[in-house]
Amino acid sequence: MTRNVILTLSIAKGKNLVRLMRPQLALLAALIALLPAATFAQTYDPAQPLGAAEGRAGGTTPITPSTTPPLADANNAPSAPPSSAPALPPAQRIGPLLFISQTLNNCGPASVAEVLDFFGIHKTQAQVAQVLRPSLPVYGMSLYGVPFYAESVGMSSLEAVGGTDLLLKALIANGIPVIVSDLVSKSENIRHFRPIDGYDDAAGYFIGSDPYLGPNHKISYDDFDDLWKISNNRWVILYPPEKQPLVDSVLSQYWDRSAALQAGLQHAQERIATQPNMPWSWLELADMQIDAGDLTDAAANIQKGTSIGVPFEGHWLQMKLDRAQANASQALAG
Repeated sequence: MTRNVILTLSIAKGKNLVRLMRPQLALLAALIALLPAATFAQTYDPAQPLGAAEGRAGGTTPITPSTTPPLADANNAPSAPPSSAPALPPAQRIGPLLFISQTLNNCGPASVAEVLDFFGIHKTQAQVAQVLRPSLPVYGMSLYGVPFYAESVGMSSLEAVGGTDLLLKALIANGIPVIVSDLVSKSENIRHFRPIDGYDDAAGYFIGSDPYLGPNHKISYDDFDDLWKISNNRWVILYPPEKQPLVDSVLSQYWDRSAALQAGLQHAQERIATQPNMPWSWLELADMQIDAGDLTDAAANIQKGTSIGVPFEGHWLQMKLDRAQANASQALAG
C-alpha cells in the first residue's frame, strides 16, 4: 500500500534519482537482454480454458482500438460468462498464497513475492523491492515495471486496466492468482496492492493473502468493486510461459480488451484535465497510448510525467515504449 501523498520532484532531483538508480537499472537491463526477444502483444486464439477445477500497507499488452463503446464502469460488465464461454465454478480457492507481512509501503513487492512463491520462485519482498522500488519511495511503486521484472525471473506477465470481477474469477478458476491495485478498505483511504486467490459467490467475497491485512483476508464483492475503482480497475498477473495458451484463452473469452483500452484512454484524458500537475496523470495516459499504438504522443507524455516527478516509474514506460517501437519497426520490415 502507498500513502496517499502527492509527491512532486524537481527536474534536478529527478536527474539525481536516475543517476543513483543507474546500477540497478543496468543490472535489470542485463538480465532482460539474456531473455529471448519477446513482445507484449498477445494472440487470442488458443485452446479452451478450464471452466471448473482457490507490516503496513503501502503496462499492458497492445490493444487494438475498435468501435466498441467505452465502458463507463468496468464492473458494469456481465457477472455471468458469455454463452460461448465455459461456466465458472461458484467458488474456487487456489491458495492460500504464502503470507508475507509487508514492510513500510512495500505491499507491491510483497504481493509479487507471494505470487512468485505460488509458482515455485522464492524471492523475499526485499529482493523484489530492489528492482521495483530500489530507493523505497514513500509512494511505494507502480505496476509498470512488473512485466519486466517477471521476465528477469523467467515468468510471463500481463498488466492492464479495465479488469472485472468476472475476469478475476476466470483467471483464479484456471489457476492464476491476480494482483489488483486498489485502496486498503472503506475506512482506510490509502493506495494498496493485494493478491486475490479465491472467491465464493454464495458468500459474496474475494479472498487472498493480503500483505497488510493478513492471510485469508475476505473482502465483499461490493466493497472490492468500490475500492478497485481508484485505479481504473488495474491488475497484473504473473505466470509460467507454458501457461500462455491458457491465459490467452481466458482473456479472449472473459475480457473485452478493446473496451478496456477505450475506457482507459477516456479515464486518463479526464484525469489530465483535472490533475495536470500530477506526474501519474501523464504516465497513465502514456501507458494507454502505447497500448493503442500512439507511440509519438506516448513518448511526449512520458517526458511530461517524468519532468514533474517519479522519473523511476517513467523509465519503465520508456522501456515499454522502446519495445513497442522495436516491434513496430520489425513489423514494417516484414
